[in-house]
Amino acid sequence: GPDESEDELNEHILSQKRLESTDFDYEMKQEKPPQKPDIETVSDPDQKNWSIDQGRPNLEDIVFGDLVLACGTQKLIESARDVADKKGAAFHKERFIF
Repeated sequence: GPDESEDELNEHILSQKRLESTDFDYEMKQEKPPQKPDIETVSDPDQKNWSIDQGRPNLEDIVFGDLVLACGTQKLIESARDVADKKGAAFHKERFIF
């Protein structure tokens, strides 16, 4: 209902290193050896002030070809998209996770 808190949206950002079998292989024709998944989950109610010390992904470690996933408020999603665009990373807006 209208009284539901936005905190129930399960906001998160995932930074996932590319695997051999991703949908983005055809877009990212990049000579890079396969890596095992490196996935970090973010719970970021203030939607900013990300830092590795707080368990958020280190945005400086995001590189071209990574896949950035975001779920949450429009503000959080736009912030994640902005970072992904600047880093040349693929971006995917997730639907709510149930």
